Amino acid sequence: MGEVIELNMRKRNWTVMLSAVIIYYLLAFVGFWILSCFGIYYNGSEIHIYAIPMMVVISLYVYFINGKRIFRKEDFLPGKDNLLLFLIPYLVMAAALLSVAETIVMKRSLPDVLCMALLTFLIGVSEEGMFRLFILKDCKDSLKKKILLYAFSSFTFAALHMMNVGGGLAPYDAFIQSVNAMFFGLVVGFLFLRTGNISSMIFWHMYFDFDLFALQEGVYRVNTLLGIAVEAILVISLVITVLQMIMSWVKKTKVSQNESGKKMSA
Repeated sequence: MGEVIELNMRKRNWTVMLSAVIIYYLLAFVGFWILSCFGIYYNGSEIHIYAIPMMVVISLYVYFINGKRIFRKEDFLPGKDNLLLFLIPYLVMAAALLSVAETIVMKRSLPDVLCMALLTFLIGVSEEGMFRLFILKDCKDSLKKKILLYAFSSFTFAALHMMNVGGGLAPYDAFIQSVNAMFFGLVVGFLFLRTGNISSMIFWHMYFDFDLFALQEGVYRVNTLLGIAVEAILVISLVITVLQMIMSWVKKTKVSQNESGKKMSA
């Protein structure tokens, strides 16, 4: 039975993808709702602790529907397609470790920062594993299909944030989150489609959420400085990727024009 499910997941048809996303939505909504029943709300000060079991369950779900493989060794190594993205996991891990050290020095709550690091890592694995890797992996379809998958990935990722109402978040606030998430999803989805580097997207997502949680505890100077490096790498990678696409398009156009000219002269 498990082999049949995994085989169906690999087919990546619309029914399978939509079903997988709906199950993810239900897990997230029910998880937040259960926590709210115990007085743990989405914007509460203890959510970074008590949401961990829920995210472990969701991460395992994503792990299994991706054929028990998410991280790739090549994502952590320099390469033509990786650009500078391979540096992101190392920078984010360094930021997390140095934030722990800063917590000890500043005599803040060590369990809190450890829980924040674990939770945001699980969020990165589950959300990028679902909305980027599962939906967009091995995307070798026609340009039209790629665009549809890209739009589907970004929209469903944005809509996921509406599930936060299950944890007591106001619908309007959840909607604003969804709008912001749409832009995040468009950038991450684009970079993943061009590079295939899911690990860097996971760690970028982790850093993004970790930074939001860390601000509740105070300013983490090391995390902020390394975060600037992470954002700079992403901007540079995005610019290089766009330039590569433009150069490729110009090259193909010139080749097409030359072939047309040869046919006319013949």
